[in-house]
Amino acid sequence: MKISVDVDGVLFDIMILYCKIFNKRYKTDYNKKHVIQWDFFIDWNIEREDAFAIFREIYETPAHVPLTDQNAPQILEKLNKDNKIDIVSARTKKFRPQLEKELSVHGIEKGRHYDKLILVDDTPKDIKLQLKYDIYIDDNPFLADAIKNVKNSTLLLYEQPWNRMVKTCFNIKKVSNWKEIFEYFTQLKDD
Repeated sequence: MKISVDVDGVLFDIMILYCKIFNKRYKTDYNKKHVIQWDFFIDWNIEREDAFAIFREIYETPAHVPLTDQNAPQILEKLNKDNKIDIVSARTKKFRPQLEKELSVHGIEKGRHYDKLILVDDTPKDIKLQLKYDIYIDDNPFLADAIKNVKNSTLLLYEQPWNRMVKTCFNIKKVSNWKEIFEYFTQLKDD
């Protein structure tokens, strides 16, 4: 199977570091639970450009963003043995070296854990569907909305506060950790 694995919100828990930087800069007290929509910066009364400047700051200096789940590298390695896994991110190509370094810091290596690192634009918000993967592991609620109309693809929606409103259907399954992702593939094999 061809599998797309997202970075931020699926492999890396970037919003923990984002909130820390935002709170220091704007004298607020937000945490990841306060990010209840994809365009959270609207609720936080900050301009889009200022919000994305913090993301770029994190991308430019890989400051050891934590993993969403310590089991992710081990499970990626197991899944990569029987599938073609690509890491697909909406980070721009400018940040490729930093992202490769951050993956490496977490022990996630090309060849062993994934085949390719693919960077796409962040708009449209469902652009990853154009890459035609069998399974997407992602946290993007816009991807969830768009994939409902795609017959041969499934989304394993990595649960985050900003996608809780998404409803499951025949090709959208919610997962809350990497063990659940592995169980999904184990069940596919058994069926």
